[in-house]
Amino acid sequence: MGKFAELYEEEQRREDRIDTRMYEEEDKINKNLQEILKQDPELEKIIESSEEELKTDINQIFAEIISDIRLMINKLNDDDCYKLTLKLKDWFNKNVHN
Repeated sequence: MGKFAELYEEEQRREDRIDTRMYEEEDKINKNLQEILKQDPELEKIIESSEEELKTDINQIFAEIISDIRLMINKLNDDDCYKLTLKLKDWFNKNVHN
């Protein structure tokens, strides 16, 4: 195996360890939140209301971003449009985690 492949695999293992720790911490936070909500049922109603407001805001932001992207893409020729979509895809794959 080449040096680049070894470095790549090492980086992947490091990212996997970070992801695992992140999910473990997220589980702890969720358990703590559930305990808090059991103690104060009114708090859950407040959180649900806030989540609904946030969903509306997120949908509006998403629509604005898509509109802006479409405006930019319409100004490009086919080749540049294709290059841009590939760059966006790479960015999302790298920066947006499922």
